[in-house]
Amino acid sequence: MSSASTFASCVGRSDHVQHDSGALRRLCLCPGVAVDHVADPGTVGADLLHFRKVLLPARATLADLSTRRTQVISEVTQRFLGNMVGSLDHLLQDMLVDRDILSDSLNLYMSMVGHRTNKVMKKLTVVSVVFLPLTFLVGVYGMNFEILPELKWRYGYGYFWALVALTVVGLVALLRRSRLL
Repeated sequence: MSSASTFASCVGRSDHVQHDSGALRRLCLCPGVAVDHVADPGTVGADLLHFRKVLLPARATLADLSTRRTQVISEVTQRFLGNMVGSLDHLLQDMLVDRDILSDSLNLYMSMVGHRTNKVMKKLTVVSVVFLPLTFLVGVYGMNFEILPELKWRYGYGYFWALVALTVVGLVALLRRSRLL
């Protein structure tokens, strides 16, 4: 593949990469959007790196050709090559901006994933706080000991369920008061 065709394909990819990085940012801000609509961030990052690997040598070559005084390259062509160096500088700046957008989008996405995980963990913690004392009570009264005095009481079974209900109501009130529920 010639360097001209490689350069042309990379310039064509520039709009694609810019579109994908912007779409990734919008995806992070709009959680209802399906992930299928955006390119993989790893692919976009790889495209940006490939684009940079092609642009930097091309820029250096064009800068050298535009400033070198030779009989082979006319002044008009040197001015044109100088303009091309400016265009490549703009492309490199756009690529850096796209790379920053991609990095910020990935950071935003990871932050949102962490926030969702924290919300799920908070709910699981509330469930475990409510059921841990109940599990203890069931474990104690589920043992086959005949020494437990509550087993011989006339309303021992009712007292047990009253203790369970009181524990649940107390924990739910405490969790609501501390805004965990």
